[in-house]
Amino acid sequence: MSKKVIIISVASVILIAGAVFGALYFIKKSSTPSEQAPVAEAKTTPDLSVNFGACDLLNKETIKTALGAVAKDLQGPGDMGRAFLKGGDQSQVCVYSFVGDANFDNNFNQTNSFNVEVFVHASQSSIDTLKTAVSDGKTVVTGIGDGAVYYSRADQAVTYQSFTLIVYSGLKHYTYNISIPKSDTRLNADSARTALESIAKSVTYK
Repeated sequence: MSKKVIIISVASVILIAGAVFGALYFIKKSSTPSEQAPVAEAKTTPDLSVNFGACDLLNKETIKTALGAVAKDLQGPGDMGRAFLKGGDQSQVCVYSFVGDANFDNNFNQTNSFNVEVFVHASQSSIDTLKTAVSDGKTVVTGIGDGAVYYSRADQAVTYQSFTLIVYSGLKHYTYNISIPKSDTRLNADSARTALESIAKSVTYK
């Protein structure tokens, strides 16, 4: 029996598109047909060897207070672990699910959650590239970190809507994201922005 490890990391480029982000490690076990052995269930394991502080940035009550009713049953934090990205960049995602039964194998219900990513850029050119990529069509936010942008999405291709605030600080950027079903009207683009700015301002950026 052989074991093949495939590392799949979801970078901020996917966050910019408003999709689900995170990092999963899939371990696939296989056997030959002649063995007639039962198929082993895939097991996922987060890489927790390095902590960029994504799950330590915020007090849970701060999140609940800012988000209001949508976060009444806030779960977590759920650590998605470290993701290795192109060019030496790395990131860590932490998820606070709005509903129960949240675990690593179901991505802590990221499409119905508040989540935060700490992204560590390997170079100035890396973060400059990100800033250029996200500048178009985004609302500039001042007074947080070295600058920030806000945007919301509710594409027809997905069943959820997302509200995102990206904060820049040195060679890091922090992404604060709310994802909820399209049918949930407890937050809109304006109220979500107010909540995310309140949350982001509670963090000390270094």
